[in-house]
Amino acid sequence: VDAAIRHVEACGAKLSWVYSLFSAVLADTDTWAKKASTQDAFSELTIKAATDTITGRWLGAGSRQDGLVDPLHVFAWLVDPFTTPTQDELLTVTGWEDQCLKVLERFYTDAIQREEALTELKQIVLRRGAWGALVDRK
Repeated sequence: VDAAIRHVEACGAKLSWVYSLFSAVLADTDTWAKKASTQDAFSELTIKAATDTITGRWLGAGSRQDGLVDPLHVFAWLVDPFTTPTQDELLTVTGWEDQCLKVLERFYTDAIQREEALTELKQIVLRRGAWGALVDRK
């Protein structure tokens, strides 16, 4: 976890990597927490503390009030052809539309224009297969 945090905080890490990396770390932690061997070896409090530490670093908690979460991370993750999720992957992400609208607010003052831009973004994500094949060839 510490290595992942240092990686995304290092100069030169792409914005689109941040959400991807923390999603992977959270998924791995969730899998680890559900294993019978983990539950046998660690107390429920220890398992919860591990998950809370990672979530807290993402959202900002404890002594590190500045979380790594930022609407730009989610937006960049969506539009980077190397990290654009499939439609099924996107269904597992809660609040991505709200995060993207926060970014779009910087460029569109009109609510209707923001919604239209969000609709365009959804169309880009749905076409992931088309540009995903191009990325795979490189």
